[in-house]
Amino acid sequence: MHMRSYTIITIILFLVACKTSKVQRTDEVLDKLGDNPYYEVDGQPKTKSEFAETNPESIATLTILYQKSAVNLYGNTARDGAVIIETKTIAKQKFQALFSELSSDYAELLIQKGTDESFIYVVNGEVKEHDYEGDLSTLKPSEVESIGVLELKDSKIYCVDETKTVVVVQTKNKK
Repeated sequence: MHMRSYTIITIILFLVACKTSKVQRTDEVLDKLGDNPYYEVDGQPKTKSEFAETNPESIATLTILYQKSAVNLYGNTARDGAVIIETKTIAKQKFQALFSELSSDYAELLIQKGTDESFIYVVNGEVKEHDYEGDLSTLKPSEVESIGVLELKDSKIYCVDETKTVVVVQTKNKK
C-alpha cells in the first residue's frame, strides 16, 4: 500500500507540474519534503492514502510548502512540509463569488443561468477555455481592474462559439 500511495502521489505531482508555470522535477519536490508531510485537499486535512486518491484532472492548484513556511501556516504537523490541493470545484466557487462581488452584471447572469458552463472567460485578452479555474481563483480583488459581460454581437471578436457568454476580466497587473 505504501508503494502504491507513493506512486500515485508522484503521478499527481508530475501531472500538476506539467500544468504550472514553475516547473520542478517531481523527484526534486519529493526529496525536499520530509517523510511525513501534511496533506490537504480543499481545506480538509488528508492522510497520505486519502490524498493519493485525488483525481489529478480535478486539481486546479497545487501548492508545495517546505519547512518554515509550512510550519508557519499549519503548525508542527507540517514540519516535514505541506502539499495543498485546491480542486476545480472549490476554485470555481471562489472566483464566482469574487466576480459576483465585483460585477453585478456577472452576478445577475450567473443567477439567471444557474451555472457558468456556457461562459468563456477572457483574461487580459487571453481566452481561457480549459483548466482555467486555478488561474481565476488566485485573483485577489485588488488585482481586478474590471469584469465585463459581452453581448453576443461583441463576443465574435474572440472567435468563440456564439452560444457562449464571454466574460472579460482585466487585471491591473497584466500577467
